[in-house]
Amino acid sequence: MNGSAPAGARQQLDGSIAELRQAMAGEDTERIRRLTESVQQTAMSLGEQLYRQQGEAPEAPHANGRDEDIVEGEYEAA
Repeated sequence: MNGSAPAGARQQLDGSIAELRQAMAGEDTERIRRLTESVQQTAMSLGEQLYRQQGEAPEAPHANGRDEDIVEGEYEAA
């Protein structure tokens, strides 16, 4: 994660993964399922935080509300 992830979130994810690995050595499927969901939620939250840090937003259309590359209504009759 190149050091750009918040330390607390990274530690939480690492801890959740370690706990899941430990649970997978056993046979408690409900615990494994619960921990898997926890890892997924933590990873998703971390991804959202990283995305917000990048500050990327979808590109807004031009002032006239239309993209300049779109050509509308040009055709040639056969």
